[in-house]
Amino acid sequence: MRPRIYLSGPMKGLEYGKAEGWRLYAAERLKDAFEVLTPMRGEEGLKRRGTIQDVMPENLFGTDQGITVRDRNDILRSDVLLVNLKGATEVSVGTVAEIFWADILRKPIILVMEPGNVHNHPLIRSVAGFIERDLDKAIDIARVLVGAKPYGEDN
Repeated sequence: MRPRIYLSGPMKGLEYGKAEGWRLYAAERLKDAFEVLTPMRGEEGLKRRGTIQDVMPENLFGTDQGITVRDRNDILRSDVLLVNLKGATEVSVGTVAEIFWADILRKPIILVMEPGNVHNHPLIRSVAGFIERDLDKAIDIARVLVGAKPYGEDN
């Protein structure tokens, strides 16, 4: 069985394409090394909503409990957490919760975050195994962490 990676990052306040775009990009580069888990799965109905809200009960996992159960279960099942915080303009409470669930479970956490990011806090930095500015570098760290070669090298 392949290891699992969970793609964490802000969703609330973003257009569907922005929340999903980096995840699709990362998933493509990780799919041979990982089973990729994302909170965007089963949420295609969000495309019609415009901006993603914190609770959207008409969606499959759009309730408080649905969001929490799905995301926490995915972290439990994952081997690695890849968190993209780059460009965040407000703190994502859900993403922070996922980071700390992963830390409690001692899952390796790879953060993508630039200096000055709103999430740049001692507690966040201290639980991260890696903090990178570049998503591609973070993807390569995740791949090497589970014994795969960096993306694009002969596997």
